[in-house]
Amino acid sequence: MLAAAKAVLAPRGTVRAAINMSNILLVTNRADPAQPGGVAPDMAAALADALGAKLQLVPYKNPGALADSAGAGEWDVGLIGAEPARAAIIGFSAPYAEIEATYLVRPGVPFHTAAQVDTEGVRVASSRRSAYTLWLEDNLRAAQLVQTEEPGAEGSWDLFQDRELEALAVAFLDSFVADAKSSGLVANLLAKHGVEGKLSVALP
Repeated sequence: MLAAAKAVLAPRGTVRAAINMSNILLVTNRADPAQPGGVAPDMAAALADALGAKLQLVPYKNPGALADSAGAGEWDVGLIGAEPARAAIIGFSAPYAEIEATYLVRPGVPFHTAAQVDTEGVRVASSRRSAYTLWLEDNLRAAQLVQTEEPGAEGSWDLFQDRELEALAVAFLDSFVADAKSSGLVANLLAKHGVEGKLSVALP
């Protein structure tokens, strides 16, 4: 199984791992875009080690750019949130971490639960083509989703502020991911990069 996996994921002896640089929880060190640090780059390194291959990180500005490059031969594995829209072109393993997401609302807005945000007349800011936005597109029934012109969390904050919106929305591999979770690797990486409590190990 290892030889077959390596032939697919590292055909030239190197795993080219696409990294979504806009995820500030999974990529915590972005000072050098060529050598990002964080949970996602470390998971890519662990995968390369498991395959007995070298690692080349391929950074992308945002998840939309990463997803758009699928099939272009630029990367072998991508660390990106799974969503049905992306699954049409990308095969996903089981997740290794989960991000608990909710909304930020303006002072005085009378919402106390996420469900209350999905109300007629409410406008929700979200970053174009993020996993959050893809989920909201499928699940908001009454609230209006207002997306940034370009992907990026910073843009969604600016949109929320500038337009005074009411809420802001804050993604062999299966075997590898299962082992990474059960061995404690994912939990250790969350602790190492200081994102415990913001990310959690995905349930089996």
